[in-house]
Amino acid sequence: SDPLESENRFMYNLNDGLDENILRPIANTYVKVTPEPFRIGITNFFNNVHYLNVILNNSLQGKIDQSVSDIFRFVFNSTLGIGGLFDVATPMGLEANKEDVGQTLAVWGSPQGPYLSIPAMGPNTVRNLPNFATKYFLNPFTYVAFTIALPVQFLKIVNDRANFLNASNFRDSAAIDV
Repeated sequence: SDPLESENRFMYNLNDGLDENILRPIANTYVKVTPEPFRIGITNFFNNVHYLNVILNNSLQGKIDQSVSDIFRFVFNSTLGIGGLFDVATPMGLEANKEDVGQTLAVWGSPQGPYLSIPAMGPNTVRNLPNFATKYFLNPFTYVAFTIALPVQFLKIVNDRANFLNASNFRDSAAIDV
């Protein structure tokens, strides 16, 4: 059962409308005007910036070996990879991990909680809500001037959406409307 079904349906429709009318057209234009190597570098950069959250959650889950590996990954990509624009760690055998607060809380025994559709953020669960706080406070751009942080965040949103264009186009073409 979905105890928040009516709210989730409303938020889904709101998010879908925002995506269809604003974000997808911007992402399509971004893909047309930005060469793929630059888009890959931007994706690498933002993955690196947000990797501090992965390191923290590996540590909180007791995955010490993985935490140490992730620290080295972050350091190598931040230095040799020129601020993370290049992923030099993967060829060195330091694979990327995906950990967040929701996973950490699950390891600690916290229940998932109900499904929750968040405005402009999409689907989630109640257990994963604290992840937004850790991602915010561990993001170095949180601590720079708003005039710098706002365009950087906008670039991240557009780049992330552009990375999902192929998947969403496939989904839309495969959907069967009844």
